[in-house]
Amino acid sequence: MFEPEQSEKGFYNIRPCFLPEKASARGIVFTLGSLTNSNIVFKNLETGEFSVLAEGGYPVFSLTGHILYQKDITRDGVWALPFSIETLKPTAEPFPIAENAGRPSVAIDRTLVAVDLRGSGQQQLVWLDRSGRKLGTIGQPQQGILHPALSPDGGRVVVAAFEEGTNLDIWVHEVDRALKTRLTFDPGDDLYPKWAPSGEEVVFSSNRAGNVDIFSRAADGSSEPVSLVSTSRTELPSAWSPDMKYFLYVVQGPETGLDIWYLERKKLEDGFDSRLFLQTAFSETNSRLSPDGRFVAYLSDESGRREIYVRQFPQGGGKWQVSANGGNFKRWSKDGGELFYVEGETLMSVAVSTTEGFAAGSVKPLFEYPGLGE
Repeated sequence: MFEPEQSEKGFYNIRPCFLPEKASARGIVFTLGSLTNSNIVFKNLETGEFSVLAEGGYPVFSLTGHILYQKDITRDGVWALPFSIETLKPTAEPFPIAENAGRPSVAIDRTLVAVDLRGSGQQQLVWLDRSGRKLGTIGQPQQGILHPALSPDGGRVVVAAFEEGTNLDIWVHEVDRALKTRLTFDPGDDLYPKWAPSGEEVVFSSNRAGNVDIFSRAADGSSEPVSLVSTSRTELPSAWSPDMKYFLYVVQGPETGLDIWYLERKKLEDGFDSRLFLQTAFSETNSRLSPDGRFVAYLSDESGRREIYVRQFPQGGGKWQVSANGGNFKRWSKDGGELFYVEGETLMSVAVSTTEGFAAGSVKPLFEYPGLGE
């Protein structure tokens, strides 16, 4: 089984590509780091050894004897790194082969296909009904929209996005009019925005201080961002409890992968106490509290792929598996009677009850939508 590697740039181990069978050892090249700062890494699957080959992302091996990749995973062109499948090492310095292109793919006949990045990053938030029918658009088009979150009153959507190919910042899109407002301005990368239940604050992760920590800022920009969670490890925000007594977040452990922690508001003074909720030999992430605050839905790879589970909060007792064929991007319905998640590119729904313990009904597909699982 592939063991994830650690990196100062981030914890993502993504976009793997196998070397051909005639290579001297079984190995893969993959992206290691964060969404905006990563390396191309080679790992020997027989010895477990790995090495950093170059800065970039989206690597693929070409039968021309090169590893093709996007040098800057947010906006730069495709580069080629000469690579020997006999020595499993680079043989020369990388060089550019396609400007304004990214996400390369190479066919057996050595044909190169890549995404044209000249203006192609513009995206638009849209409303869809339960059948997948488009009802309208939200806010304004923007480059590289990530992690959208609907405000508690349904009037705004907060996102992480690039503007003119720069770093990631937090933006707020209006639902009822074509308007977007920038919320963060630091040259670092800000991502994973979440609303407070009041709709008056937004929490997000940022590497502005050198480490990926969690910050909070007034949603109208009337105050400066303040640190909410800051340690020497990577922390990612998950969700507030409805009464804002608890705040769930994810911590990258040195040996246990991703673990779920929470802040508990102190009773007699300002501030929070930090407490561990779930730590296993596997990675647990993307936790969400039920509307009544009694259960946590989260992702775990304990089965060998990401599935959705539910546990009691804050005790951590019980464990119910919700998805069976992989799952991601889960959400509770506002009344707590449904869990939604993505399986492949299909939005799924499962009826649930949290009144007397936890119970889940049968899973039903709602609609399929291209790119929904990305």
